[in-house]
Amino acid sequence: MTTTSLPGPPMVRLIDLAHDHGIRIWWRPMDGRDGQWSLRHRSIWLDPRMTAVQSRSVLAHELGHATYGDDGPQPPHIEERAWRFAARLLVPGMAYEQAETIVGCHPGALADELGVTRPVVLAYREVLEHRELMCA
Repeated sequence: MTTTSLPGPPMVRLIDLAHDHGIRIWWRPMDGRDGQWSLRHRSIWLDPRMTAVQSRSVLAHELGHATYGDDGPQPPHIEERAWRFAARLLVPGMAYEQAETIVGCHPGALADELGVTRPVVLAYREVLEHRELMCA
């Protein structure tokens, strides 16, 4: 899939969403991290060395932290919650099911097809499982 036909909002819309909520986006090389949210600074930092797909996925993840009011290093369950937020934001409607029909169920292939990172695909699966449990 090409970046011009990715499902979900393009990077510019994610940046606009952040700005609409008073969040600034900064790019700077970061050691050991792809992105970071600071509640105190109302800012998200992204490593400019990431690919467009990585940047989009990490920005959506950090927007999750901002939405939930997280700050500083987080335990795994909070990181997973932020990835689920990103998944809901980046994978619209039937896009996941359509991608599965095209490429099968391998997370890497699905990530490529959807234009997101593997953690977004895995989190989307958790969202689907939660919905199924709620409806059962």
